[in-house]
Amino acid sequence: MLLILILALSIIIVNSFIIDNVLLNPVLIICSGFLVGAISFLASSQRWGIYLSVKTFWITVLSIGVFTIAVLLCNFLISTFSKVSNSQMILIDNNLKVITVLTIVLQIIAVIYLYFSLRKITGTSSLSSMISTYRTAIMSVDAGNIKLPSLLSQLLKVNMASSFILLFAGLYSKIILKKKNILIYVIPVIFYAVESFLMGGRLEIIRTFIYVISVVYFLYCYKDRSVDGANAKALSFSKWIVIILPLFYLVKSFIGRTAVESFGEYILRYLGGPLASFEVFINRNISYDTPFGQETFTGIYLYLSKKSGNVIPVPGWIKSPTGLWVGNVYTGLRSYYYDFGFIGTLVMMALLGVFFGYLFSTVWRNIKQHRLRPFPLILYSFFLYSLVFEFFDDTFFSTAITFGSAMQVIIMYVIYRLVFKKVKSD
Repeated sequence: MLLILILALSIIIVNSFIIDNVLLNPVLIICSGFLVGAISFLASSQRWGIYLSVKTFWITVLSIGVFTIAVLLCNFLISTFSKVSNSQMILIDNNLKVITVLTIVLQIIAVIYLYFSLRKITGTSSLSSMISTYRTAIMSVDAGNIKLPSLLSQLLKVNMASSFILLFAGLYSKIILKKKNILIYVIPVIFYAVESFLMGGRLEIIRTFIYVISVVYFLYCYKDRSVDGANAKALSFSKWIVIILPLFYLVKSFIGRTAVESFGEYILRYLGGPLASFEVFINRNISYDTPFGQETFTGIYLYLSKKSGNVIPVPGWIKSPTGLWVGNVYTGLRSYYYDFGFIGTLVMMALLGVFFGYLFSTVWRNIKQHRLRPFPLILYSFFLYSLVFEFFDDTFFSTAITFGSAMQVIIMYVIYRLVFKKVKSD
C-alpha cells in the first residue's frame, strides 16, 4: 500500500508540470513533501513495525487530490478572467536605507532583551542550558505560564515582518536592479535567525531559507522571462541539503533534543515519523478532550486560552509496536481529521489549495505578462514553508490563521508600501 502511495504521489508530481513547468508551484511542493515522507516511512516501517493501512492511504491521497484540483482551478480562473496590472513597483532607496538602519537597531535591542528575558525565565546563564530549558518548558503542559514580556513579543513580530520585507528588497536590488552592495538588507534576517535559535527553533531558520529560494526563483523567472534558468537555480540549491541536514542533527542536543539515534535513523524518523504517527493515530482511535476546531486552529484557541486561563492539551509521543519512539507530529492531516472528520479534511485541504493557488496564480499570471506583483510574491514565499512541511505538521491553519500573524501581514504591507512606490507602466 505504501508503494502505491509513492506511485500516486509521483503521478501527481508529474501532472503538476502542466502549470508551465514552474518548479515551485504549490502542487509539486506539497506532493514532494509527502513523497519524501512516504519513502522515509517505507525505509523505517519494518524497524517500527508500522505499515500503511487502506484508510490512511485514501485519506492522504484524496486530500492531496482535492488540494491539487483547488490549485488548478484557481490557476485556470485567474489565467482566464483576471486582468494584468498596468502599473509597476519602484524601489525607494532613501526610505529603504532609513528603515533598514532602524530595523537593525531594533533587532539588536530585541536580541539583548530576549537573551536576558530567557535567562530570567530559565534561571540559567548557560546558553545551551537556557535554550533547552526554555524549549522544554514551552512544550510542557505548563506552557501557558511561560510568557515573554509583552513589549518583547510585539517587538519580535515587528522585526520579523520588516526583516522579510527588507530581505526581499535586497534580493530585488541584486537580481532585478543589478546592485552589488546588498549585505545591509540581509543583516536584519540574520538577527531573526539568532532570535529563533535562542528560542530553540530550527524550522524557523529553514523557513527563511525557503523564503529566499522562492523569492530568488520568481525574480529570475521575471528577469529572464523563462522558467528554465530559474529551475536550474532552484535545483542547484538542493546541494545545501547536504549541509543543512547534518547541522539539523548536530544542533539537536544544544537546543534540548535528547534523541540518541544515528544520523540516518534520526533523519528518517524526522521525515517518515509523521506519516507513521498518523497511521497509528487513525487506527488506534486516539482522542483528546478538546473544543470543536481546536486542533486545527491552535493559534486562535491559544490566544483565547490566555484570556480564559484554560490549558490546551498537547498531543503525546507515539511509540511503535517494536518499542521505538516514532514522534509527536502526525502530518498536517491529523488535526483536520480529528476536528472535522474525513469530509472536513478534504474541505480544509481545498481551502489550503485555494489560498496558495490564488497567490501563486496571481504571481505567475503577471510574470508571464512581464509584470511583477511584489506583495503577492512576498506572501506566497512567506507562507510557503507551510506547504513544504504539510507532510510533517500543520503550520498554516494553526499558526498563520492567528491575530498575531494577521498583524504581521499588516506590518509587512505597511513597510512594503514605504519602500516600494506604484507607478504607471509606459
